[in-house]
This record gives sequence, structure tokens and C-alpha cells, in this order.
Amino acid sequence: MLEHHSSTQHPIVLSLADLSTWCYFCDSYVHNEVSLAP
Repeated sequence: MLEHHSSTQHPIVLSLADLSTWCYFCDSYVHNEVSLAP
């Protein structure tokens, strides 16, 4: 994923292993507050 970001500059990546979303520009996970609601 890091190689793809380096070559394309796409800032967001989705992990299919656990459906998490990472932002390389922010250097953090992106959280969807709606999906975290009980």
C-alpha cells in the first residue's frame, strides 16, 4: 500500500483485512462516526 501511495500520491487506503481506512497525509486512521454509533 505504501508503494502505491508513493507512486500515485493517493492519500487514502482501505484495508480489506479489517475494513480500516488509513490516510497517509494525516498519518492516522479515518473513522466514520456513523458506523461507530451503537
